[in-house]
Amino acid sequence: MEDVQTEKQGENRKRSLRRQHFIIRIKYTENKKPPQRTALRK
Repeated sequence: MEDVQTEKQGENRKRSLRRQHFIIRIKYTENKKPPQRTALRK
């Protein structure tokens, strides 16, 4: 039981890290694009 729980915790940590990285990447690319592009996409 404990092994499964720790495995799940590790998976969650990986997933949250990946999500954070993805959000940061999106923000970075949004900032690099010209304002017209972002206005069109919204």
